[in-house]
Amino acid sequence: MERNEFKERILVAESAIENAKEALMSGNDRFSVTLSAIEFAIMNVKPLLKYENDGIHTITPAPSEWMKFLKQKHYEIQDPDHLYDNVNFAQSVSSIDNEDSELTEVIEKCKTSNNAHDKLALAIIYKNLGENHSEAAELLKSYIDGNYINPFYTKTQMLFMLAELYKNGDNPAKAINTYTRLLKIAPDNVSIYIELIETLNEIGRYDLAAKALTATKNTTYYKESAPFKYMIDNIMTKHCLLCKTEKVRNEFLVCDSCKSKFDLSQDESDFIEDFLQKAYTKVGSKERLIYMSSSSECVLGNCRRFLNNFILSVYNNSREPLDVLAVATTYARMHAAERPLAIKYWELFLESPTDLPPITNRIGAVLYSKWHLYSTFANIYDAEYQFDKAIQMLKKCIEVDAGTNSSDYIRIGDVYVKIDTKSAEEYYLKTIEDENVTEDVRNRCKAALADVREKIQRGYVYRPRKAKQ
Repeated sequence: MERNEFKERILVAESAIENAKEALMSGNDRFSVTLSAIEFAIMNVKPLLKYENDGIHTITPAPSEWMKFLKQKHYEIQDPDHLYDNVNFAQSVSSIDNEDSELTEVIEKCKTSNNAHDKLALAIIYKNLGENHSEAAELLKSYIDGNYINPFYTKTQMLFMLAELYKNGDNPAKAINTYTRLLKIAPDNVSIYIELIETLNEIGRYDLAAKALTATKNTTYYKESAPFKYMIDNIMTKHCLLCKTEKVRNEFLVCDSCKSKFDLSQDESDFIEDFLQKAYTKVGSKERLIYMSSSSECVLGNCRRFLNNFILSVYNNSREPLDVLAVATTYARMHAAERPLAIKYWELFLESPTDLPPITNRIGAVLYSKWHLYSTFANIYDAEYQFDKAIQMLKKCIEVDAGTNSSDYIRIGDVYVKIDTKSAEEYYLKTIEDENVTEDVRNRCKAALADVREKIQRGYVYRPRKAKQ
């Protein structure tokens, strides 16, 4: 063929394609003029397929791609009301339907159909039947690459489906490539990162999985989204955090076996799961453990025992300051025998204190603050007869509240009474004379001083309670 004739064929084909596109964009898809324009374009693009097969470039995209597009539009105009019938049917297919006569009929129809959506239907059918994974993957990939759209699946959903088909078809390399492709479309979708890392683990590429996990933790989504961070932090945690042997799904922290040891009812078990989910997705990592520890105070019975055990088991060996604090506050709310452990972890926390913002519940009531902490451990020290340390904690309470809480001054006086009444008298006299205290504090200290002097007259001496045998 002469060069001029070759160029003319290309120009005619390009002109026919442009006319067909204009007809489609006019919105008159049902009119014969549009159908004729598409048929004319098909007629002029078809001869160019020979050049494509011979490796000769003609038009962009390639003639074969234009033929797919034009034939699909031709089909859609001829039968617009039944484009997605087989896709709709395919979604209801399950593995037990493989002998169904209607299913067999639909499969045969889809195999010979010129409707691109029927190829999607066939891929979904194979996927749901659990067979022909490779063929289903090729059908679905061709559909996605053709940029076809449908009312059932987004491109992201179809790519997830494609990756699953590759995995089921024992082609993890293509599954990994598909997840990488997905990340370019939806970089904030945590499920993509999880699937990618798990796939790398499944094929034994632990080195690449570790690199992928590190890269994920460097994303802004990990740093700024609590749910995203929680899911990623637990992706490698395939075992129950309590027993460390039973496997659990990524979104759970504790296995059913461990929960059963606490005689939890179904409602209690559901509450525990819901509580842990909220603690790990809705509360910032800085406040999470204190939220869990303080919230357990409002929980009764088996649920409280479970939460206490969870915190102590998971974080007992941690040396992160807030982990240590969570353990300390948990021991503080348990039996008297646990008070020495509460003190041990509290003093360990004080070696490297971390600033703690107030933590509130959904109605704004303060669950935990610096004052709550100092007050709690003042009581613990007092109960363990470590009076000097109890006074130190109460002075911290006064410092936090800027001297506005008169009760803290009286609590210090009560501790001094246990040391000896003369020390209490000296403390109250000094406080009353302090120019920096409020009038309320001064008045309450005067009343307390009168009580102390009455005790002195009676010869009062504090006698600790005998420990229970």
